[in-house]
Amino acid sequence: MTLNPEKGHYQISLKAILRDADGRVLGLGGRADGAYVGRFDLPGGRIDEGEFRAPFIDILKREVAEELGDVRVDLRPFPVAAGNHAFLSKRFGPTKVLYLAFEGRFLGGDIRVSDEHVGFRWFTLDDACREEFFISGNREVLCQYRDQLAEGA
Repeated sequence: MTLNPEKGHYQISLKAILRDADGRVLGLGGRADGAYVGRFDLPGGRIDEGEFRAPFIDILKREVAEELGDVRVDLRPFPVAAGNHAFLSKRFGPTKVLYLAFEGRFLGGDIRVSDEHVGFRWFTLDDACREEFFISGNREVLCQYRDQLAEGA
């Protein structure tokens, strides 16, 4: 089935560009049955039912805790990049997702990846922009972010 850009289901996903003390970015391994099989995803996710009026940063903190466990992070409250992703949902059919990415620092704790992903890895920003590791909206927000840092924005 071809994705028609004019029709379909639309969602918003909040993503965290989490960097460690060395400036590397955290990537979560894509599941074999997911959209990012063989690639990596950023921590975060969609806004749940009942969260429409909740601050984005609170939603993202919830998602990070769900996906990484009891870790300490410092997230900035405003998006630093945007991207989009399209996939064929079993439930909704053609689905388009707007990614809003927030910058954050990983402060510590043992990462315990949820069953939504398979393992994790730290990447330099240059590696994170390589298609062999990240694709679609994730790669788009990471490259925007890298380019903004290079420009001193």
